[in-house]
Amino acid sequence: MESQTPAQLISRLETPVWFSITPYMEQDLAFIKQLLTAPIFKQNVPNMFERFTKYLTQIDKVSKRVATFSNEVKIFKESLENYSKEDTLSIDDFYYERQKHFTKDYIKLSTIFLELKSDVFTYLSGALLTKKTP
Repeated sequence: MESQTPAQLISRLETPVWFSITPYMEQDLAFIKQLLTAPIFKQNVPNMFERFTKYLTQIDKVSKRVATFSNEVKIFKESLENYSKEDTLSIDDFYYERQKHFTKDYIKLSTIFLELKSDVFTYLSGALLTKKTP
């Protein structure tokens, strides 16, 4: 196997979107949670309270998964960056396996996140109060 410095390894690895996208997920989830608790919805929508409670529970679960994922990625990235430039690192299966693991987890997490976001926004579009024009 070819021996490389950590910096070369990091730059050679696919630059994954998940290094930078999780903060946006966290912001979106916080916004949706705030939106669900705002007094901007019609009062006569059947099962709205139950639906909001379900969404808030799902948001909390997804937020925890995003935070855990983000932390794991940070630790992985730091473990690569902690080697000095003089050190060499054989590109071994562990780092590639972690990379594949993170990619698979990111795809799952982003799918769950996007489905939840879409479901909430679709539901809310029919429950929002509308300004009546004179």
